[in-house]
Amino acid sequence: MSVAKPRSLEHHVSTPTSAPSISSKTQKYGTSKCRHHPQHQISVAKSRSLEHHVSTPTLAPSISSKTQKYGTSKCRHHPQHQTGYCPLDVNTPTAPILFKMRLLFPLLLAAILVVPTTGSEEEFLNQIHALQPRYGGGGTPVQGLSCLSWRLSVEAHNIIDWKTVPQACKDYVGHYMLGHQYRKDSEAVVDEALVYAQSLQLGGDGKDLWVFDIDETTLSNLPYYAKHGFGVEPYNSTLFNLWVDDGKAPALPESLKLYGKLLSLGLKVVFITGRPESQRNVTTKNLHKAGYHTWEKLILKGSSYTGYTAVAYKSSERKMLEKDGYRIAGNIGDQWSDILGTHVGNRTFKLPDPMYYIS
Repeated sequence: MSVAKPRSLEHHVSTPTSAPSISSKTQKYGTSKCRHHPQHQISVAKSRSLEHHVSTPTLAPSISSKTQKYGTSKCRHHPQHQTGYCPLDVNTPTAPILFKMRLLFPLLLAAILVVPTTGSEEEFLNQIHALQPRYGGGGTPVQGLSCLSWRLSVEAHNIIDWKTVPQACKDYVGHYMLGHQYRKDSEAVVDEALVYAQSLQLGGDGKDLWVFDIDETTLSNLPYYAKHGFGVEPYNSTLFNLWVDDGKAPALPESLKLYGKLLSLGLKVVFITGRPESQRNVTTKNLHKAGYHTWEKLILKGSSYTGYTAVAYKSSERKMLEKDGYRIAGNIGDQWSDILGTHVGNRTFKLPDPMYYIS
């Protein structure tokens, strides 16, 4: 079989030496020797210290019948694959160019990978943050905050006490509320509430109840807000009360589904709303019209709570429910003020609402 030239000399270039004689067992290249392995019949380099050395070329030794000479390099056939292995011949005219290309290729590849941001890439990044609001929830400039980030911060209760939706986010909020995402987000909340409700072990005494808010929880005022900038316009109590008095607010589909399932499980329903007591009749009619036909209590905000925050008012009413022997298994609302405070129940659920904030 033919003997493979040691790979340790693949890039080795030394000063010219005369070719030594080649014995049957060893072949000498410079100062390195290769000996045949008795079991595998392959050459084992005695010294691998020259693997990455580069110096001036050596003279080629004599060529046996199983080698082919190309310039001063040798190609030897691999006995198993019948392929030739040809080291780079440094004496050919193109060798310096090829050698430099080998060295420059990794650098060229690295330069391509770290190329600066191009115009098309910048355009792609701009698409990620397509809507840039000029003002944050508190009316102060927020540089680089996207409308999506603003909405998520609102839902996570990181942005609080905001008065209106940022003007630059009007279209974003409108698309969200009228599109499929608002419905999907509401569905995700209700699905989790249903899983929890089905796991409950009720007392069997009719005292297990679920607390619902009304506006943007059981009834939707989206038809009103669609005509008033989706929360961009400051709240106008006169116009909003005229809308409420019409009694045309539709049900939120997912909340109506939750309501029906809770009743079938044996839970009682209590509505606690920030609407004034003066709107009891119209609210009752609107609930019936929307599909909410049965409840244990409908609690509206009486005059005794004038000046109270929503958190204080609803906490007080929930406390009285528990004092009357009720157990609040669950509590759902669109505002954090619906589910914060005291006596909130065993579990609370927050529906999405980026159109307004109630403290």
